[in-house]
Amino acid sequence: MSRIVRSSKYRHVFGKADRKENCYDNLKPSKGAWDSNKVKGNNKFTSVIWESRGGGSFAVLNNDKTGKYTSDLPLVSGHKGTVLDIDCSPFDDYLMASVSEDGNGRIWNIPEGGLTGHLVDPVQTLIGHRRKVGTVNFHPTASNVVVTSSTDYSVKVWDIQTGDATLTVAGHADIIQSVCWNRDGSKIATTSKDKKARILDPRAQTVASEFDGFPGVKGSRILWIGGGGREERLFSVGFSRSSDRCFAIHDPRDLSKPLAKQNIDTSSGIIMPFYDYDTNMLFLAGKGDGNIRY
Repeated sequence: MSRIVRSSKYRHVFGKADRKENCYDNLKPSKGAWDSNKVKGNNKFTSVIWESRGGGSFAVLNNDKTGKYTSDLPLVSGHKGTVLDIDCSPFDDYLMASVSEDGNGRIWNIPEGGLTGHLVDPVQTLIGHRRKVGTVNFHPTASNVVVTSSTDYSVKVWDIQTGDATLTVAGHADIIQSVCWNRDGSKIATTSKDKKARILDPRAQTVASEFDGFPGVKGSRILWIGGGGREERLFSVGFSRSSDRCFAIHDPRDLSKPLAKQNIDTSSGIIMPFYDYDTNMLFLAGKGDGNIRY
């Protein structure tokens, strides 16, 4: 009697560390205190914010070239200040964005095959923020659109073909700590050092709604999870008043109280959440942790 075994989309969820020759070695990731993931990747490259002096830079590593790298590997080095965040275009594996303490954003076109020398000339420079720029995120459904946030408390949406800030949203009272597009790119969620989370309507250039975040003094993050429309939810992580790490889930249509709120543990590292729309799985990686929750 034959037995049909159904293929599970979760069978490859569990991961383990690969052999050393299949990992990147001898890298120098940034030691900066700014709260960002410092690493972004796509189908072809893995980019890492680099520890450097006299300006900001990041490395672009080929995914098929692992092992030990030399100390003089070529870098993307066009910023005058430390690079604070990077992102990869979801439409073009060779297009990347970076933002820096110098107050500008830059768009880079990585050569086919990867870097063979230092890349110092961006294809576009985004000038408009008055202070250092802390986050950059490509639009999930529209090519050539990015959003940035700055310590001037503003969020700007850019057309990277022209270099113009087409939309600007004010309304934050302190440093913006995280920014996230929803799945179709119609809304933006942010968390701020003022202990508030906000939903922005970029087309109207307004704060559509806001709600209380976490009372702890450390950083917080926010993500859109679930499907589109009425299935959308907001997932946020932060710290309680007693410095416990915790998470909350909100319905964006009713922000009066969370659908769920729970302490995670008492570790001190900031939680970095990642959501996979294909499997509806949420991954939590804490800075300094030895495991990843899902």
